[in-house]
Amino acid sequence: MEAVNPFIVGTPIVDEQNFYGRKALLRHILKEFSNPAKNSFLLYGPRLIGKTSLLKQLEFLLSDEGYTQIYIDLSGKSKLSLNELLYEISCVVAEACAFEPPRLENFDRHGRYFTEFFIPAIEKTDRFGPVALLFDVFDVPAQAGGKQNAAEFLPILARHFKALRQTKIVCSVGSHSRYMALAQHFDCVLPVSRFSKAELNAMMQTGSGQTVEWSEAALERLWSFTKGHPYLAQMFGNIVWSEFTHAGGASRRVEKEDVEHACTIALPYLRQLFQTTWDDLSRDEQALFTLLLKSGDGPFSVKKILDKLGSNGRLQEINSILGRLRMLDLFEHVGKDEDKIDFSVSLFKEW
Repeated sequence: MEAVNPFIVGTPIVDEQNFYGRKALLRHILKEFSNPAKNSFLLYGPRLIGKTSLLKQLEFLLSDEGYTQIYIDLSGKSKLSLNELLYEISCVVAEACAFEPPRLENFDRHGRYFTEFFIPAIEKTDRFGPVALLFDVFDVPAQAGGKQNAAEFLPILARHFKALRQTKIVCSVGSHSRYMALAQHFDCVLPVSRFSKAELNAMMQTGSGQTVEWSEAALERLWSFTKGHPYLAQMFGNIVWSEFTHAGGASRRVEKEDVEHACTIALPYLRQLFQTTWDDLSRDEQALFTLLLKSGDGPFSVKKILDKLGSNGRLQEINSILGRLRMLDLFEHVGKDEDKIDFSVSLFKEW
């Protein structure tokens, strides 16, 4: 039987066996879940950082904690009207909770039936333990003309968080999303970030199994390229594993040079990620990113950036742009006093 490449690129991990890392974050989420005063949770992070995979693992853990956990994927729903989306969500929840299926005509275009009747009905049931709704949220522009479309789902839901008694709601959104403006309505806001070096090393060594062993130099080189970004690391692992196994023969040891070779193969496949990330930036953010890109390898003094660009009353604006670039995980603070910034992932300089 032909061996299966264990490194999964671009597809959410939906089983427990192939999921790595995030143990501290998952423990923290479960701890917050145990607080009856906290019922709404926002998980955010850049594209392809592993938010969906995290939600799927949370689904397993909440089942063990006695919750009726319901994962709801909102991708592909952007063209629905608000009442159509609420009806579809309610059908999924009703099936999981053994409710009588709702009727589409009950759902109005302002979300009142969903928030004032359907959610309270979930709150009253205790047949299957407390309910946890896990929303994998899309980001869709509001419809012109003030019409209520699917884009209004999360804003309407957020306004009713305080009325929740035992139902837990978890929403996962991109750092670039306009829904980040709703963060203040959530009881708990948590970033989904890159792996630590220990998590990265464990994923590469364990994922490779007995077929491929990674040297310390190879792991260090991988870290220098990816800084623990799971999508990038999976891409490198996938390439290395394929190259080694297709060559045949006995198990091999991955060296630094193999990682550098994998980088040359990976870059063309990463162009789409780079372009999508670039398109998420405003013109001012693109301008500052380009300026820093042309200023050398970094790190860059925050004070010098502000002194150079923050004149003419733009200090607050430049600070805001730097903050957003950090939230998008394009830059990070470095230095003893965190007085400098640098590219968070060196590969991002390649676009």
